[in-house]
Amino acid sequence: MIRPVRESGRQSELGCAIILFGPGQQISKEEFMQFITQATGLKNLVVVTANLQVESVSLDLLRKMPGVEPSQARVISAPDQIVAIYPEIEMICEIQPRRLIVTDQSSTTIEGETITNKISHLVSNIKPTIVAYGFNFEAIIQVQDTQDSGEYLRNSLLANYSDREAALAAKILSMQATLKYQRGDVKYELTLRPEEEIPGNAHARLNVHYTTTSLPSRDLLHQQMMAGLKQLTDDLGSL
Repeated sequence: MIRPVRESGRQSELGCAIILFGPGQQISKEEFMQFITQATGLKNLVVVTANLQVESVSLDLLRKMPGVEPSQARVISAPDQIVAIYPEIEMICEIQPRRLIVTDQSSTTIEGETITNKISHLVSNIKPTIVAYGFNFEAIIQVQDTQDSGEYLRNSLLANYSDREAALAAKILSMQATLKYQRGDVKYELTLRPEEEIPGNAHARLNVHYTTTSLPSRDLLHQQMMAGLKQLTDDLGSL
């Protein structure tokens, strides 16, 4: 099992806070949940549509986003993409063929209500035909021992790896894994890989996918987002 260790106040060059795993002082799941809620990096909400065309979206809709001063919004338009940057709230909205994406770029807090409000505003005004939506969460994991992260993932996730080495007649240096699984109607994809440039760090990303023809209420969407964040915590702790 991957066990968390508390160390606050550290930030990686990616803008994601570092979450430590490995041998050390264990903390309760409740304490870890409070910590990871403030430490998870990239957070976004993606709505997949059947028919959204980039050129059909008004640039004024993105400039006049609720809670954002229009003069502070930077909207960049290209033939196959529109990107709106909101520095005040550290958020980006992207319009792509068939996709609406809202990304929270803040590195210290989960502003789930802000993200869900923005995506709900876009959907209610653009009125696309929805086929799915989902959340993405991302974190940097630091292995707290002498191993590099590739070896740590190999030892944690590959049972009897020495037998595999014998069969291959080679040394397994590193490992990365993508796990796809489903709970009820919700699909998950968890990716774990070593950071090549920083041997002691690993990268974790969880995608939570809902297949549906409509977006739920803002309150339920926010609840699902926070539940997805907790699922990242639980699933990492279960491996």
